[in-house]
Amino acid sequence: SVVAGGLWWPYRIEPVALAQAWALRSLDVYEELAARPEETGVHMCEGVLGETTPDEVGAWASARLPGLRPATAGEYAGVGLWARLPLVDMSAHL
Repeated sequence: SVVAGGLWWPYRIEPVALAQAWALRSLDVYEELAARPEETGVHMCEGVLGETTPDEVGAWASARLPGLRPATAGEYAGVGLWARLPLVDMSAHL
């Protein structure tokens, strides 16, 4: 759908080992595409992933996502993580 956006985040995907490899490779590709956002529709955006705890994120993601950290109570009312992730504008990307 051109009105939807796509956010990169490997959310509870199995098998875990394969999902991690896929996630890291796709992150590399999206970061490359984000260098040309007007052309590709991919932007690197910082925000809070709500209802996501540090325990749900493996070391593989923590090491690859600089700035990944828990949101403070003053930043977000629930449990969440700050992250800088690829966000895809589907109308441009498709």
